[in-house]
Formats: sequence, structure tokens, C-alpha cells
Amino acid sequence: MIYFENVYKIYDGQSQPVVNNISFAVGKGEILTLLGSSGAGKTTLLKMVNRLCEPSKGRVMLDGQDVNTFNPVELRRQIGYVSQSVGLFPHMTVEENITLVLRLQKKNKNFRKNRADELLELVGLNPSTYAKRFPDELSGGQQQRVAVAKALAANPEYLLMDEPFAALDPILRAELQTELLRLHKTLHKTILFVTHDISEALRLGNTIGIMHQGKLEQIGTAQALLDSPANVFVKNFMATGTGVK
Repeated sequence: MIYFENVYKIYDGQSQPVVNNISFAVGKGEILTLLGSSGAGKTTLLKMVNRLCEPSKGRVMLDGQDVNTFNPVELRRQIGYVSQSVGLFPHMTVEENITLVLRLQKKNKNFRKNRADELLELVGLNPSTYAKRFPDELSGGQQQRVAVAKALAANPEYLLMDEPFAALDPILRAELQTELLRLHKTLHKTILFVTHDISEALRLGNTIGIMHQGKLEQIGTAQALLDSPANVFVKNFMATGTGVK
């Protein structure tokens, strides 16, 4: 479980927190989507889990242990991370990108190759076709599939996904959403997924948290958000993306 306890983030030179006293939990095996417009604090909150960003106050816990007690490098190797920018190294093949963390863990070459092949199959790419290609030889959707495979390489319990499909066209985006749901059904990973797209949040999230100006306005199931919005902001925000008036 991922647990945020009274978390704040105030950057130097700013008077208002970008994350303002937020507490919630992501249950084991759950997909929780953080939804909100740009600047709401979603990505800042996400990056506190793997210590790419440190809270000004409060704690972030993994299975009851404060993340600040972990070595940051070791922590990040235990948590899969996929962002909109993909993050593949252009000078490495697909196989080398996927198995980078395994190489750092000193896994042998055969283990790495077999794991890369397994993960490529898992994300719907034929290893014999794609393993030796370089990122610039792939389409945007194929690059994102490889990025997901890379995040899964060390078999992490947790996946952090920061608007991973935002740059893709609607058809490809829907395809990768379906792929993610299939992977989740197979692997049962705990996923924290950031998006500003309401339809994506509703489709993917077991639970949805709506953020606005650093605050968590409401958290709950899609049905609860639609039927019982906590305030006018949540009601209006949900209406803009669902066609509900």
C-alpha cells in the first residue's frame, strides 16, 4: 500500500503550497488515478513516492515504511516509473533499455535476454522483431509499450505513471489504456496514474482522486464522484468531461 499522510510541498520562493495537506491511500493491487488540470499538484505528489520530490511536511509510506528511510537509488529500482517523455535511451536497443535495471542488479546475460523477451511478449511486441531495434525505429505507441516493459523489468510491486499516453492520438491512447487494464488484470500491480483526461481517469481508475490548486477535493469511485460530488468544483469538473449537466 502507498499512503500519503498530511503531505505538503512548498517550493522555495513560493507562498502557496503546490501540495496542500493531502492524505489518502492507494490499496494493494489497485489503480488509483489522480485527476486534475495542469498545475494541480498531481505530478509533484506522484514523484514523492520515489523521492524525485521530497515533501516539505508529512510522510509518504510504502507498506508502512517511510520512503525517506530508503536509499533513493534502491527505492527507485523497486518502483516502476513511466512518464509522458518515455525516457528510453536512444543509443541502447529495446532489449538494453528494458534490462538496464537488471544489468545494474548484476543479473546475467541469459536472464536479462529471457526477461526482455517475456516482457515484450507481455506488452504485445514480438521479441524477434523489436528486441534489437533502437527507440527511433519505433512508433510513439511502440515506444510507450517498451517504456512499460522497462518499468516492469525488476518486477516491482508499484507502478507510477505520469500521463504516459497524453502525447498519443486518441485511437492509440485507447489501445494502450486497454493494454494497461489487461496487464493489471494479469500482474495485479499497485498503480498510481496521473492524468488530466476525465474519460481516461474514469476508464482506468478503481478509485479517482480529483485535485485542484494543490488540494485533494474528493476521492472515491467514479460512481461516487458522479452521483455525490463533494462540492461545486467537483460537480462542474466532472460535468465538463462526461457530458453530464
